Amino acid sequence: MLSVGAPPPDRPARSLILLIVALRTYEPVMAALAASSGWHAVGVRGWPVAVIIVLRLGVAVLAWVSASAVSRRDPTARPLAVTVFSLSGTVQVIAATTSWFPSNRQPDDVPLVVAALVCYYGAWLTFVVRTTRLPRRHDDD
Repeated sequence: MLSVGAPPPDRPARSLILLIVALRTYEPVMAALAASSGWHAVGVRGWPVAVIIVLRLGVAVLAWVSASAVSRRDPTARPLAVTVFSLSGTVQVIAATTSWFPSNRQPDDVPLVVAALVCYYGAWLTFVVRTTRLPRRHDDD
C-alpha cells in the first residue's frame, strides 16, 4: 500500500524529475548557446575555442544519456550523472577563467561567475552522490 504523499512506483520522485530536466534540458541548451556564440570566434581565437565547443557538445550528449539512465533508474545513472556534472563544471570554469572562450564579462565578475558555477555543480554532485533514489551499482562504495 502506498502512503499518501509517495509518488507511484513507476514515476520518478520530484527531485529526480528536476535532475532529469537539468540533464536533458539545461546542459544541452547551454552547450548550444555557447557553441552558437563561440563559433564566430574560432577564426580569431583559434583552436582552443573549437576544443571548448566540442567538449561542451560532448558533455551535452553525455547529459542526455545520463538523463535517460536516471529516468530508467539504471544502475549506471549515478556514475554517468557524476561524470556529466564534473566535466561540465570543469569545462565551464576553464572557459570562464581563461581568455580562450569569448565572453562579455568584466574581469571583476569572473570570481562571481566561478563561485556560482561551483555552487551549482557542487550542489548537483552532492545530490547525486548522496541520494537514495538512484540505485547503486554493486561496485560503488
